[in-house]
Amino acid sequence: MLFLLTNLCSLKKLQELDLHDNLFEGILPTCLNNLTSLRLLGISTNRFVGNISLYLIASLTSFEYIDLSYNQFDGLFQFNIFANHSKLKVILLASENNQLEIETEISAGWDFSFQLVILVLSNCNLNKLTGNIPKLLLDQRELEIIDLSHNNLNESFPIWLIENNTRLRELYLQNNSFMCKFHLPPNRCKSILYMDVSDNHLGGQLQENIGKITPNLKYLNLSRNHFEGYPPSSIVHKSHLHQDLDLSFNLDLSFNDFSGKVPTKLIARRTNLISLKLCNNQFTGFDLPAAPSKEFGWSEMGFLDISNNKLSGMIPRWIGNMTS
Repeated sequence: MLFLLTNLCSLKKLQELDLHDNLFEGILPTCLNNLTSLRLLGISTNRFVGNISLYLIASLTSFEYIDLSYNQFDGLFQFNIFANHSKLKVILLASENNQLEIETEISAGWDFSFQLVILVLSNCNLNKLTGNIPKLLLDQRELEIIDLSHNNLNESFPIWLIENNTRLRELYLQNNSFMCKFHLPPNRCKSILYMDVSDNHLGGQLQENIGKITPNLKYLNLSRNHFEGYPPSSIVHKSHLHQDLDLSFNLDLSFNDFSGKVPTKLIARRTNLISLKLCNNQFTGFDLPAAPSKEFGWSEMGFLDISNNKLSGMIPRWIGNMTS
């Protein structure tokens, strides 16, 4: 392997190097620093070890795409190494061995000239000492995918990430320590398709217009928090409003403190809801009419979990007959 990589280093005009999803191991040869024309570096899902800082010398400013995820890197990686990388669009650095530590706050005062489209810093002990969201994100305006999951970030929910990045499609903040309330910006966020803020310390009631703010959501995971009250009816949409679009919706509200009756809208016919998880809450029943109604039925739903609640009484038999 070392022979192969060392020979690659002689390709002075190489612009793209993709070695992902192999069984390469050991340390990367430092001669990779000679590839000054390299725009794309993809080495994810291998067994490379060592400190990443040794391989990403600040003089290599031609990078546009860097994927170092799922290797065995360790030690401290300081983000200011990217300060002069004005062409950078994609940084993917998801760790799986819990030995890597990424520090961005020491980069305070550095002028990051890039505008990222994708940033993945997952399970990498991000800002371990402070638990802060990287402040450099305050100046990012073009992000479409953000993944800061599986760190121990402990600020309030960063509504400004959504406000600043109007093209944002995917936001993954699960398994952190975000606290206080979960609020979305007042303006509609039509671009957002996937959002996961599960396994945090968020609480309170969900805002009533959450579904109207994010009309195109396909996946929303709010599980394992401390939300309470009654889920707002706007959280799902009528499927007939978007007949030409695939807007199937997966909703996970499990392991919270929601209470009262399961909202009518969640079991209404002709919605886009295909998977619904309500388990481990405090729901006491179903908000259903006693007589058959064409407005209700679960015929489009592929998965429903309402276990471990306080449900009582009987589900009207006519519900099971609503198949068309």
